[in-house]
Order: sequence, then C-alpha cells, then structure tokens
Amino acid sequence: ISIRVIDAGVSFYFSLDHKGMVACRRTKEPELTISASAYDFLMLALRKEDPDTLFFSRRLCMEGDTELGLLVKNTLDALELPPLDWRAVAPSHVFAELKHRVLG
Repeated sequence: ISIRVIDAGVSFYFSLDHKGMVACRRTKEPELTISASAYDFLMLALRKEDPDTLFFSRRLCMEGDTELGLLVKNTLDALELPPLDWRAVAPSHVFAELKHRVLG
C-alpha cells in the first residue's frame, strides 16, 4: 500500500502482515495507492473530514485494488484513536527525541 502526499511530493509504503499495516520500503508496484494533499490527510487524521466526502469531491484518490482500499478504509474508520497531541510533533520535541536516541 502506498500513501502519497501530493503537495509534499512524498510517498509512504506499507505492507499487510499478521501485525497489521507495517511500514516498509518500496520493493514493487503497490497494489493500492491512496493520494491526497497534506491538509486533507490532516483533516482525516483529526476526523474533521470524512473519507467518502473527500473521495467523491476528488480530493482523495484511490488507485489499484478497490477491495483492498475498502478494507483499509473500513479498518481505519473502526479504530479508536486518541486525539492528536501536537506537542509530540513540535520541532523542539522531535529534535530532543533525536538527540536522546543518538546520544543516549
């Protein structure tokens, strides 16, 4: 599975195994690619936009295995995720975490 952030020009790759969706390197053509802008992915993550609304307004694009796409969508919809903590992605926190991991 490929998640493509159109306006950022980046793609993230995942495979499905017994653990669920696992990040991986691109080794072959993805069976499913989901594309949207960074803003639209953020709105999805914050649950301020519905994936169906974005899809039918052509702001979210799904290419490839449609059945797999519906499985991923329904699985993500069923997750009970905690609210996004912006402090965890603040540059000061990210750099402090990197420093801790590199320097111990």
